[in-house]
Amino acid sequence: MTINKLYFSTDTHNWLNNGSQLLNYKNIDYAINNTELTNYHTSIPDIKTENIQKVCRLAREIYIVGITSKNISDLDYIDSSIIYPYGRLFNELHKMSHKVHGLECINDLTLDRLNSLCTINLHKQPVLWTAGCSVTHGVGVLATERWGNILSRYLNMPEVTLSSNGASIKWAADQLLRSDIKQGDIVVWGLTTFQRAEYALNWELKSNTVANIYRQKITNVRYSSLDYYDSTTHIVDTIRSILQVINFCKKIGVQLYLANLLEITLLPIILKDHTYFIDLAKEYDITETATYMDIGTDGVHPGPKQQQYYADQIFNFIKKC
Repeated sequence: MTINKLYFSTDTHNWLNNGSQLLNYKNIDYAINNTELTNYHTSIPDIKTENIQKVCRLAREIYIVGITSKNISDLDYIDSSIIYPYGRLFNELHKMSHKVHGLECINDLTLDRLNSLCTINLHKQPVLWTAGCSVTHGVGVLATERWGNILSRYLNMPEVTLSSNGASIKWAADQLLRSDIKQGDIVVWGLTTFQRAEYALNWELKSNTVANIYRQKITNVRYSSLDYYDSTTHIVDTIRSILQVINFCKKIGVQLYLANLLEITLLPIILKDHTYFIDLAKEYDITETATYMDIGTDGVHPGPKQQQYYADQIFNFIKKC
């Protein structure tokens, strides 16, 4: 080994008064052949991705300066090529952890950190699980005015809701598949529109309408264009998520009810022959969006009367089934 201490940071880090020399792809061979132990500083752009393993192996000690999992996640939305090289660096640091200082930059990348599970069922008796987007979550109404809360009272079952503002069908499917749903429970899934997307923010998976993502510049959704979310590929992939939940609930002996609350294009047609599907969007006065019986306090989402209507219709549907 000819590299004594190797300091790793971003290419914008100020190394003044560090007492180390720059290591880049041009002088790697010199550093390898140098007989004197020398301290170096570097970054991925300086040494290039293909040399990461080589320089990490050569160093006696490695110091990580100013690199965190969060700022790498943030950079992902600026530079589409950032994750692979940093993934290579993190992989090498993990393998050589015995000589790395500042390993906390990757120690928080765990299954628990990336879990993003909405809630945990702490009830011992049978539970009503509700899943969906902001309509199910009850944006614009009181907690007691949500259709899921009303339905839980009708059924005399505690409710656990797997819902979130802007949640996609795929997000809800993931929550249902990984939750502690047991035989004897009831699942009612308030299906939303197809035009939703998932994105990672500081390694936590989130979801929102495609329109909001682009409008608010939450992320540039650089992995696909707006057109993708109206494509047959996206629709079929989304339906597959519904099929996975149907299969899961059937296998564990749990009754799943699918209630369309928002989708006004192909979803009701695709699910029309499914025994436990109810279309609650078919009565809407539709232009480009649905018109509700009343509006919640936020001026956008369904109000108490509409939520009551959902609860009544779903309850009657469950009794009929």
